[in-house]
Amino acid sequence: MGPRARDFPQSLISGLSLGVVVVEAAKRSGSLITARLALEQGREVFAVPGSPLDPRAEGTNSLIKQGATPVTEADDIASVLRSLAPNFPRARRMPTKLKNRPPPQPPTSGHASSHC
Repeated sequence: MGPRARDFPQSLISGLSLGVVVVEAAKRSGSLITARLALEQGREVFAVPGSPLDPRAEGTNSLIKQGATPVTEADDIASVLRSLAPNFPRARRMPTKLKNRPPPQPPTSGHASSHC
């Protein structure tokens, strides 16, 4: 037997976190239940906006209209969480010497191969 929606511990998920991010949600979905529980528990709610023509984005777009923080990049979440938890880690930047390094090349065997 596979997982059943009614058995998913949404209140546990939202209760253990500083906030929840809803990436995609139809008008009636478990993700919206989790978002509602998060609000009831005093947690932040974030939502990724989607096309108004996509029914899978109805829920997230509605959450944004109701005051959820819109998310288009990770820093949208991190900046809010930093204000709630000052010790929340900042994003690490890639060292310049790694950023400018050419990509690794595949190993060469030193001899030509033949294919049949």
